[in-house]
Amino acid sequence: MRVIAFYSFFEISNPEKLKEEINLFFLLKKIKGSILVSQEGLNGTITVSPKKEKNFTGSLK
Repeated sequence: MRVIAFYSFFEISNPEKLKEEINLFFLLKKIKGSILVSQEGLNGTITVSPKKEKNFTGSLK
């Protein structure tokens, strides 16, 4: 497993909606971890298999 930590500061108009979308994405992709979403941005730490790492990091961009 790979641990990926990430953060990004940007304005989020509806953090609750984004959090729900991210949680659904994580559930469907079987990604474990936690993410904090606020109006100022997001911060998270997750674990993924090495095989899924490239797909996930591409999704972050």
